Amino acid sequence: MIKQTALILLSVFICLTSNLYGDTIVEPLYIWNKALMPKLEPVIYPTGKYQIMNIFDFPADNAIATTREPGNNAITLIGFDEKNLKVTYKTIAKDFTGSVGGGKQRYLPVFSEDTIGYTQTRGFILLDLKTKKCDYHVIYSGFELHIVNVGVLDAEKKIFVFELFPSSHEMNSIMRIMQFSDNGAEILGEKEVARSTYLNYTKNTVFLIRGNDLKAYDIHFKEIDHPFSRKFEQEKNRFADVDNFLIHPDLPFGVFTEYSKEINEAWMISWCDPANPVLQKLFNQGVDFYKFSYDGKWLFGIGEQIVIMPVDPELPHFLGAPILLGENPVYPSGATTTKAITRNPAGLVAPEWKRDSKGKKVGFLKKWDFTEAEKLIEK
Repeated sequence: MIKQTALILLSVFICLTSNLYGDTIVEPLYIWNKALMPKLEPVIYPTGKYQIMNIFDFPADNAIATTREPGNNAITLIGFDEKNLKVTYKTIAKDFTGSVGGGKQRYLPVFSEDTIGYTQTRGFILLDLKTKKCDYHVIYSGFELHIVNVGVLDAEKKIFVFELFPSSHEMNSIMRIMQFSDNGAEILGEKEVARSTYLNYTKNTVFLIRGNDLKAYDIHFKEIDHPFSRKFEQEKNRFADVDNFLIHPDLPFGVFTEYSKEINEAWMISWCDPANPVLQKLFNQGVDFYKFSYDGKWLFGIGEQIVIMPVDPELPHFLGAPILLGENPVYPSGATTTKAITRNPAGLVAPEWKRDSKGKKVGFLKKWDFTEAEKLIEK
């Protein structure tokens, strides 16, 4: 906590001494050129007959988890034996519901040391890792909508936000904020939106964006002022379509990608002075998915390539030069359900399947250790 507070105070000092207040900087901060980026190679862990998929973050050091193979209706912890380049498997909980790995699943980041949560099409599972007690909550009882996103707004109070997407083009999406307790579930706020609206969130704040219209809301879906959304509103006419953004959990900046017919660019907004946020172009290249490491020291982005950027509070723009991790695996595809991050050490894990000389699928996990990336940071 002391280190985190010192990091935030240092960033505030740098911000206050910067002359960037209220500026808009359209020249890219960095050039996206994978041939020139320093590259961090992954360590390869064979998984043998198991084609690991649906991996997610888990509250254990140097480990991830899965609801699919190799467990049999179980959540399985996957550890990494770095000396022997082997993965280890441990059953965490089994048969706590009829289909542990069933449905269209969306996983939460680590929000508790003793509870994990994930969705299954229209339901939400909260599993107590100590008692193995499972609380299953129906988020939507009909068949017209299913869950495509879930986020943590307040971990201690168990407040979460869900994005419910329609199967029919004639229906709208529903964004629903709910609080869970021993007494059940309560809807704190709900908003019907066009199906082309996208959800993101940070602590006690929900962001909704459609095209170039971005708004911030509290946990009751009351619109609020936020430096990120305010600056975006001031500059919205320069953007056509934005559907991917992320706010740092502690430092005053967020990143987003603009997509349109001919434009695919990464941008950031910082608010060292909340009254005068700064808009800065990151790359002339967009990123499909963003995530921060749990220590907040790394931002990684996934597009055709996977890159990470060091988070440096001494920089007025907070982000150091990108480091290439490699190509995004083609099979299995996807950014959220086929990637997981580790802690202690911070890192990224991605599964990949290939066929051997006999045409048989062979599975393995790629693992990048971000402490090794520290050697590649440009000073």
